[in-house]
Formats: sequence, C-alpha cells, structure tokens
Amino acid sequence: MLGNIAYRECIQGILYKELSKDSDDITPELSKYLVDELEKIHVKSLEEYSISYVNKKFDTMTNCQYVPVPLIEDLELPGVLKVVLNTSGLYGYDIQRKINGGLNREFAKDNPNPFHAKVWLDIGAKIDAKVTNKLNSGLERMIKSNEPVFAGGWLSLGAMIPDLQQKLNEGLKTATTVDKAKEWCDLGASIDTNVQLKLNEWLKQSLKQKDVSDVKDCVAMGATIENLQQQLDDLLASKLHEDRPDSTEVIFLKQAGADIKPEFQTILDSNLERVAQENSIVQFKHWLELGAKKTDKTNQFINLAARSYAEGNNPHGVKEWVSCGANNPYSQADLNTMLLTQILNNRPNSARCLLELGAEVCFDIQAELNDGLLRTINEDDRPYLIREWLDMGARLNRGLFVVDAQD
Repeated sequence: MLGNIAYRECIQGILYKELSKDSDDITPELSKYLVDELEKIHVKSLEEYSISYVNKKFDTMTNCQYVPVPLIEDLELPGVLKVVLNTSGLYGYDIQRKINGGLNREFAKDNPNPFHAKVWLDIGAKIDAKVTNKLNSGLERMIKSNEPVFAGGWLSLGAMIPDLQQKLNEGLKTATTVDKAKEWCDLGASIDTNVQLKLNEWLKQSLKQKDVSDVKDCVAMGATIENLQQQLDDLLASKLHEDRPDSTEVIFLKQAGADIKPEFQTILDSNLERVAQENSIVQFKHWLELGAKKTDKTNQFINLAARSYAEGNNPHGVKEWVSCGANNPYSQADLNTMLLTQILNNRPNSARCLLELGAEVCFDIQAELNDGLLRTINEDDRPYLIREWLDMGARLNRGLFVVDAQD
C-alpha cells in the first residue's frame, strides 16, 4: 500500500489541479477517472470504513489539508486506515471538499449558469439543502426572465418550484416568436386554444415568407396543416428548383409534411452529384437521406473526395466518405504507419479513425495511449484532447509513479 504513495500523490496532484479550474475549462471525464483511481488505491484500507463515514468525522474541521496524528487517533479507526490518512491527508474529505468548492464558486457568481453547475454535479458535488435552494431560485429567476433554455438547465439538475406547469404555460402564452414558443414547448408547456390559433397563424405567415425553419417548428408544435398542404408542397418544389438547393431546408420541409414526388428524383440525384463534386460530406448525407441515388459519376466524385482528404492527412474526412461508399484510399501499410504517427503527435481522435478504417496494431498501443494522456495533462491540458485520450482507453500508468513498491 505504501509503495503506491508516489502514484497516489501524482493522481491527487492532477485531480486537485483539475478541480481548481473554472467550469468552462474542467474535463469531467478526467476528474471522474482520477477519483475512481483513488478509490481503487484505497479500497482495501476502507473495507469497513467508507469515505462517507470518515468525512462525517471531520465535517466540523476547517483545515482539511492535513490532520495531525492525535486527531486521527481520537477517531479510534483501524491502524491501517490511520496510516493511509496520515500519509495522504484526508483523501476522501479533501477531494469532496474541492468538488463542492467548484460548485460553490459557480453559485457565487452574479448569474450562475446551470450548465456550468452540472459539470460539478456530474463529478460528484453533493446536493444539500443550500444547493437545492440555489437550484430552485435559479429556475424561478430564469422563468421570470423569460429564459426557458436556462430554466431547462436548472430543471435538468432537479430544480423545482410551486405551480411549475402553470408558469411554463404562462411563459408560452407570452411568446411572440416561433423560436421562443418552441423553447417553452420543449420544457413541457401545454398548448391551449389561444396558443393553437397563434401557431396556425405563424405557420401561414412562415409559408408566405418561405421561412423553412419556422414552418418546421410550427408543425412540430402542433400547428394545423389542413388546407395548407398545397402551399407546403409548393414551397418544397420552389426550394428544389433553386440553382443550389439547401438540403437542410428540404429535410425540414419533408419533416413538416411536404411530399417529395417521384418527379423530383432527377433533381435529387443531380444535387447528390453536385455536392459530391464540391466535397461536401454533410450535404451529401442529407441528399442520400432524401432519397437521392448515386450514379457512376457520383461514385467517381466521392472517390476523388476521399483521396483528397487522404492526401491532406485528414483521416476523419476519409472515414466519412468511406462510410458513404467511397473506396478506402489508404493501403494497409499506410494505415499501420499513420496510426503510430497520429498517437505520437497527440491526435487520439485521428488514431481512432485509422483503427476504424482498418489499421492494424503492430506495437504496444496501450502504452502509447497512456503516454499520450500523460503528455497532454503535463504539457497541453486541453479538455477535449484529454477526453479523446480517455475515450480511446488511455490510463495513467502506475509504473511511472510507484517507487520501490512493496505490497
């Protein structure tokens, strides 16, 4: 146990550094992983005395960084636990205090952000009566401020206020735009007769103004399309006959109930070919979703697109085009060589793409992933990159930190 002190202290140091960051900069996945590692280190010493039990014993102490031996002795804990506490310094309480401190820092701001608070709660911040009051007051404040998106954030954290449904319904009634009405509906606001009439009117206006997004949202919220089907179909036809139709708008209109008639097949196919030539993978997938069919020329274009990404050292683009039917431009030797290169260059996500494209592992990949994670923590510290390493299965290697380990 004591042989793992160096490893434990390294893990604690990384964790404390992570928990001292602001909500925007923290990586929840890393924090959870580090806490889990510390749990594993201590599990044998805490067979009968859980972290929560030890925490309660020290709840009244103001300085929890280090507790002198006499205070530990006063707890009448098992000898092995006294050694652990005396060596590492109140492991459980200190981490929990820091996590709770991150949540408290967010709540101390003038306008706490529920999505930032969620980061700390996901890591394990404790919800007590004080936190519950903060959640509830945040929800009530956002509803009064006509901010349904942020109100939804507080609701997702468990906030609750009296007459919530009534207040959501009132919020929806005050909505003057389709976007705002949708935000209230997404929270669960109920549509009464007056709101229904408003939605129907908005749908008519949106069709006249050719506002495709609002058309889709009005229909999704329950606007009646009776007597408007022809206008809906006409709008779809007009969009398809544009020089460069936007596939997103066509999908929205289809979702709203517009009919894509068989006579449009040629238009669909020609636009699929066009976006393939333009190397637009997102639009290409959209046209496929709409029913477009690939021609020989289209296949030529997607193969060219995949090769261009390969030449640009972009395995993400290659993977996307291959998923749409393009030939894999990489040879097996290229894939194998590039896999190690991407890992050494701190590009775990690109390495994942190469594995999905068929790269074979010809080296100790776990060791390289672990080294990549440690490099990023020590030198780079970008949250998304740390997350990518963890997603790839990287772990901190105990052997790098344990000195003269003795069981």
